[in-house]
Amino acid sequence: MFEFDHVTWSADECALHATCRLDPALPAFRGHFPGRPLLPAVAQLALLQALAEPRWGAINGGSGLKFSRPLEPGDQIQVALRYRAPTDLQFEIVKDGAIATKGTLSVTQV
Repeated sequence: MFEFDHVTWSADECALHATCRLDPALPAFRGHFPGRPLLPAVAQLALLQALAEPRWGAINGGSGLKFSRPLEPGDQIQVALRYRAPTDLQFEIVKDGAIATKGTLSVTQV
């Protein structure tokens, strides 16, 4: 569903950075909202899951989630994830140099 470019890991593999262009053809944009499509929160969580799951496991909750800027078709975003033991992932999604979404996710370790 999402295609990531420039995925990089920290030396200790506790942090990941990636870029992604939000394809206007993503099904998540359809119907949300007519006339001004936005990437819904559940799709943003799916994006984070796609990055997190191979290394840290499935997302099973979250806290302090803040969706402060809309993500629109064609946007180029930067995603940062940082693992905080034992089960937390802090994240930020940045658009045009400003934080669009941030929070902490809980994961079930693989």
